[in-house]
Amino acid sequence: MNVSYRKNTVMVKLRQFLLLLVLIAFTSCEEDTWQLESLKGEYEGTFLRSSPNARFQPAKVTMVFEGDSFSGSSSIRNYPAICRGKFTMNNDQVTFENSCFFTADFDWSLILSGTWKITCEGDEIVLTKKSGSITDWYWLKKKTGD
Repeated sequence: MNVSYRKNTVMVKLRQFLLLLVLIAFTSCEEDTWQLESLKGEYEGTFLRSSPNARFQPAKVTMVFEGDSFSGSSSIRNYPAICRGKFTMNNDQVTFENSCFFTADFDWSLILSGTWKITCEGDEIVLTKKSGSITDWYWLKKKTGD
């Protein structure tokens, strides 16, 4: 009787733990529960372009999401060119429409626009966009209040 009671207690605790893990997973930014408000806030992180044919340096970036608007900046001029605009979300994809005017003195593929894959874990998001052999990455962490 005592062994059976312990076994049942362990099973109940295990079920509670698994339920807690499931709840945590669903309250973070899961791909199929994306909403515009999921991104709300200020983020800091790194941008990197990668290619098997070239080496690119990372850049420090800051981005702000508010409602359906975004804005941001980079530590390196126009690498990437974030500026500001609107965005929409659909499952694990976010589409940026940049509203800024840009000069023709840099690679316009560095402008934050178009459709990106988005993944999230807690207060961190990763944006990924592949074009041919080039992949652009944003690794962003939500800033906490001071």
